Amino acid sequence: MNAKDYLALALRVIGFLTLAHGLRDLLDYGLILLGYTSTHGAPAYYLILGLLYCVVGLYLLRGAPLIVNFAYPRKDRESPGLRSEGP
Repeated sequence: MNAKDYLALALRVIGFLTLAHGLRDLLDYGLILLGYTSTHGAPAYYLILGLLYCVVGLYLLRGAPLIVNFAYPRKDRESPGLRSEGP
């Protein structure tokens, strides 16, 4: 495995943990609506954060290609400003 693979693996692990946190927030939202627990804030807080964490977690779990490609760009691409002109 190279550094790019390790980064992708680390992002997937972080994505799994983020998704789990989001699902827990959604579970808390459901429990608040059913009256099993109380909260100091608005129940919508748990819904919004739960959905946000789930979306980010799923993106990271899928490998976050934009982040990985930003950190490790492909080598076959040439920068337009760095072209070498031949004679």
